[in-house]
Amino acid sequence: MIHSLQARQKPGASVLKQLFSANLSDRDTRLTPTEFILSARQFIVLPALKIPRGEIVELKCGCEAQKCPNAACGGTVIDPTGNHALLCHAGIAARKATLLERGLERAFRSAGGRASRQPTTFRLLGEVVPKDDLASLFPGGLNLEETKKNADLAIELVDAFLLPGSALKDSVIEEIRSRLPPIDEDKKEANANIIRFDLCLAASFPTDSPRELWLDHAIVHESSESYQEAVIAHLDAADLTTSLPFRRMESSKKRRFAALIPLANYLLKQNVLDFQPFFLFPVMSALGYLNEDAQKMTKWMSAVMNKTVGQSVRDDAIPLSVIKARYKVDVKNAICFGLLRGNALAMNSVGRAHVSRPL
Repeated sequence: MIHSLQARQKPGASVLKQLFSANLSDRDTRLTPTEFILSARQFIVLPALKIPRGEIVELKCGCEAQKCPNAACGGTVIDPTGNHALLCHAGIAARKATLLERGLERAFRSAGGRASRQPTTFRLLGEVVPKDDLASLFPGGLNLEETKKNADLAIELVDAFLLPGSALKDSVIEEIRSRLPPIDEDKKEANANIIRFDLCLAASFPTDSPRELWLDHAIVHESSESYQEAVIAHLDAADLTTSLPFRRMESSKKRRFAALIPLANYLLKQNVLDFQPFFLFPVMSALGYLNEDAQKMTKWMSAVMNKTVGQSVRDDAIPLSVIKARYKVDVKNAICFGLLRGNALAMNSVGRAHVSRPL
């Protein structure tokens, strides 16, 4: 039943449809009663559960809505898809991202891969560039001109570090360091000033230089008030994953890592790294749509699974084709239920203090 439902899904369809076709024997696809009710109501375009302390108002269309009971929000009307929670509670966005990351991590580990959340930029660059220099070169929040300047400085600095040990090497390094941007002293000690990727999905092949996917993902909220008109207008002409919120987020990610990725590729060409990194920026929407990079990520996870299964000896008599097909569903479920838990968290936490998960 599950596989037949999956086969009928159109390319580019929302993964949230898997809410009603997932295998409940898998613990990762189970939701609490509150999470399920919230998710089901969202799927059939109903508002979230009422907030007990929220004032109910009638809209011009005749529908009812609630005002946020949080005094700091000034009586803002709560939207039915949980977007207001991102303003009502500053930590909700990060919490939603963490729920999704954990689902992806579990799915990739089950494929025989090695998953690391928040891998350090220091490791990505082969531990060649000291952390203080990384904080100067890759602080985040740079404009295009600053990013290009830092990219050139980073290449110069790496070339200096690769020189044979001598007094000339030390003088070159010092001269380049004198041109580095100053470090933000408030963030220096914790190295919080260095940009990093969200997740590293590493394979064990090829043996001499394993491939590693370094990704920085994002969840966009296409139903938010600021995006609604652009998204509705875009749906008449093309699919949702090329709409304004997706394009804006993809551009932001590429600009953020525009200096770091070329440096990592340069170190790879110089045979400094003992692994082969490649980079993707998966963007997923709160309604379950995936951009092209997110789809490539799922294919990479399946490729690692296929390689692992092909090298192992099984005694359960399950055909390899069935195992591979099941894993594809597992990956989509990881994304689906990571998004659903995050949406339920947002929709059930409006106006409440210190919420970590739906009750």
